[in-house]
Amino acid sequence: MKWFKHMSDAHRDPKLIALVEEFGIEGYGMWWIICEVVADQYKANGVPELETSAGGWRKLTGIYPKKFKKVLTFLEKARLLSATFSEKGIKVCLPKMQEFKDNHTRNLQAAYKQEEEEEEEKKRERDSARTRVDPQTDDGPRASESEPQKKQGPKKTPYPSKGRPSHRVFKACLGVYTCGPVNEDEAWCAWCDMEDRGMLVEDIPIIRDRIIELSQTDDQWKDGFAPSFTKFIRTRAWRNKPFKRPEPNQPRTGGYSLRGQAVREHNDRVFKELMEE
Repeated sequence: MKWFKHMSDAHRDPKLIALVEEFGIEGYGMWWIICEVVADQYKANGVPELETSAGGWRKLTGIYPKKFKKVLTFLEKARLLSATFSEKGIKVCLPKMQEFKDNHTRNLQAAYKQEEEEEEEKKRERDSARTRVDPQTDDGPRASESEPQKKQGPKKTPYPSKGRPSHRVFKACLGVYTCGPVNEDEAWCAWCDMEDRGMLVEDIPIIRDRIIELSQTDDQWKDGFAPSFTKFIRTRAWRNKPFKRPEPNQPRTGGYSLRGQAVREHNDRVFKELMEE
């Protein structure tokens, strides 16, 4: 999970108020870092939970095991999470994390669920075909031969839907990106993620033109060192200025060079005056 919703009035929740009264503002910070660690390990087709050793939790959260156990016990009594202590370690589960997941994770979960439903439907059809009695008669072909075959649609993928209005712009940018490596599915995921975070809204109309401009004017791109299309999107590289390689024998204009030149000229004058005397 890339991010989760954090309600602006969370600090007024009675359970979190009790947490602060018990452990101070440090307890409030510990609660949110536990949420962040579990969310970071949360997979779209899994459960929002994490199990690791006490030392592993210490490394992930920075909370010492003794205090961590006290905080977990308090949070479990407040029904903010469930904690299981065993020989393997400590398992923390946050069921309500399902309600606050990001849009990207929601899309992936919907895709996983649709794939599972399709697989279940195919399995039922195969089982039905095995058990169906289909004797051959002299009056006509087998029943299975007379039935029209069901057309299967395109295979569903866990990637975001390509029905977004911005997909046409994405394809136009992809069509002119010829300087660097391209993985269309990864790039599309990055595009949708950036768009959901509001980081493409202003720039969408100019991205394609900037790709063309950079491919023509950036010396590194010309030499084959352009970033991958996915990295180009994630770093919003269309905002970068084209890299220009300095011309050979071009005088340096930095402050150090000019000062060194002034010192040399001063030394030459002093030496000349001494020689004339």
